[in-house]
Amino acid sequence: MANSPSGESVISRAMRVIDAFGAEDALLGVSEIAERADLPLATTHRIVAELVAERVLERDSHRKVRMGTRLWEISQRASREMDLRMAALPVMEDLQSLVRSHVQLAVISGGQVLYLERLSRRNAVINLADRASRIPPYLCSAGLILLAYAPREIQAKAAEGPFISRTPNSIRTGDQLRAVIAASRQQGYAVSYGLMQPTAKGVAVPLFGEAGRIVAALSVVIPLEADHLPIVPAMQAASRMISHGLEAHQVREDDVWHAPGAEPSR
Repeated sequence: MANSPSGESVISRAMRVIDAFGAEDALLGVSEIAERADLPLATTHRIVAELVAERVLERDSHRKVRMGTRLWEISQRASREMDLRMAALPVMEDLQSLVRSHVQLAVISGGQVLYLERLSRRNAVINLADRASRIPPYLCSAGLILLAYAPREIQAKAAEGPFISRTPNSIRTGDQLRAVIAASRQQGYAVSYGLMQPTAKGVAVPLFGEAGRIVAALSVVIPLEADHLPIVPAMQAASRMISHGLEAHQVREDDVWHAPGAEPSR
C-alpha cells in the first residue's frame, strides 16, 4: 500500500477523510474536510474524488460532499454488530413500551462505547447518545457495565485516564472509576447519575454470549430524579432473553475485547 511522505498509508488517509463527517455534519465542502482530516487540500481533493468514484462519498448539486450509499450497503451485511442488533431489537422494542424512555444497545469499539441501536421516545429526557455515536466508557452506564465485566487489564487501562468532565457529576479519577465498576459488578447493573447530561440518568445491564461472557450492554436513559429500581427487573429479564439469542449466534468475548482496535487507546 503506497504511503505518503509522512509514512501514512492511503487507507489511513482515506479513513481520516471519512471520519471528518459527524452526525451533525452530514454535508461538507472539501476545504472543511481537509481541515478536519488535517490533510493538504490537494490530497483531500484527490482522495474525495476517488471515494466519490467508488460511491463511498457522493456530491450534491452544489458540489458539497456527503456519505455515499456504498458504506450503508457494506454496513448492512452480516457482521457481529448486525447479529447483536438482530437478536436484541425485538426485546428492546418490548422494553421501550414498558419503560417509555430511550433504550440503547452498545458495545466496546476502539476503547469507546459504540451505540449500535437507540430506540427513542417522544418527550423523553435529553439523550446525547445516538445510533453510531461513540462515548468514553466512564461517561455512560453502558460503558460502566461493560468495564465491570471486562478483563482486569482492560479495567486497569481505563482507570489510567485521562478523564474529561462533562457535568459536575462526571467521573474524574481512576479511583472513582474503579469504585463504580466494582459496585456495578456486585449488583449486576450500572447506574450513571448525570455523567453526560445533568438531567439524565442511565441504567445498564450486561448482555452475555457464548460461555456466558459479556458481549454488549443494554441501557435505558431516564430523568435523573426518576426511581430506577422498578425498571431493573424488567431490564434484567430483557438481558436474559437477548443473551439467549446471542448464544445462538455464538458471539464470543474474544470478538469484544481482543479484536483489532478493541482495547482502549490511551
